[in-house]
Amino acid sequence: MEKINIKKVVITSAIVFTASISILLIKNSFAILTKIVNTKNYFTMKVKEQTASEMVTELAKNDKANLAYDGTVDNNLRYVGEDPNNYVSFNNELWRIVGSFANISNGTTSSKRIKLVKNGYAYTGTAFDSNNSNDYSTSTLKATLNGTYYNGLTTDAKNMIDNAVWNTGGFAPTFNASTGSNAADFYAAERSSTVYSGHATTWTGKVGLMYPSDYLYVYGTSGSSSVSRATCLSTSAYGTNSNWCNWTGTLGDSRNGGPCAQNDYLFDSSHGQWTITPYSGYSDDVFDVYNGGTMGYYNADNAYSYYGVRPAVFLKSSISISGGSGTASDPYTLSL
Repeated sequence: MEKINIKKVVITSAIVFTASISILLIKNSFAILTKIVNTKNYFTMKVKEQTASEMVTELAKNDKANLAYDGTVDNNLRYVGEDPNNYVSFNNELWRIVGSFANISNGTTSSKRIKLVKNGYAYTGTAFDSNNSNDYSTSTLKATLNGTYYNGLTTDAKNMIDNAVWNTGGFAPTFNASTGSNAADFYAAERSSTVYSGHATTWTGKVGLMYPSDYLYVYGTSGSSSVSRATCLSTSAYGTNSNWCNWTGTLGDSRNGGPCAQNDYLFDSSHGQWTITPYSGYSDDVFDVYNGGTMGYYNADNAYSYYGVRPAVFLKSSISISGGSGTASDPYTLSL
């Protein structure tokens, strides 16, 4: 039998005695009750601590506002909305839980794992690659994030991260705002082998970037009262500097975010943001998120000051959530 951390157990009803039967009802987000033994009215309870993925899955049973399955072949569970309760204390700072992702390999075995992205930016005005290549595996940003940046993380944070096989496939999508380049298109493209000649289709390491499919008009949005999440997911997320996909009516002007972007917690009207995914039609362009809310692509050596870098990591599958409520003022805490 295991000892119970009383802070992790919330009793929701009294102990009920019926003849020789004893019932203890427990509602608990952090541990799973596996056995109760009654010996002369003394109770021994056996519990196992939930992994972070198990806890998020349990929360999703009742929290339809903050969590949604993405309907992909992996059916990942993602946080959605303008400001869901997915804040977590990591590296002594605020990060966000993107969700629980299935079939994430560390290069040897695959498992369900939690993905985190930094709540703010590690760097701004930083090029994806100073040599203007869109291959993350050889990029200067990859070297920085897995060198100087990773080395500066706390010991606990480093011990919580495992290697992950990051997909670095890409595509050259259509410009049509109504027919292509929606959530499903991006998700499939990221996992494809479509890259510029000679570039890698995967990279194995610890610190990456978010995918386009994690972002705006894609799987992170909750939609709004005027535009459903399903409509946002089926609508093209893609625009360019010269073609901003300026939707009118219910979707609004994408340069002002629109309801699909405004109801996504990763939206930032002040910064463009790099993703890990190449625009495979060229050797030098990378998908980014415009501060107006659409996806686009730009030269990898772009170092404009308003471009931001949000590191992303996959936690080890054994990591658990040990406390907190997921708000910015009371973020989840992690346990090795």
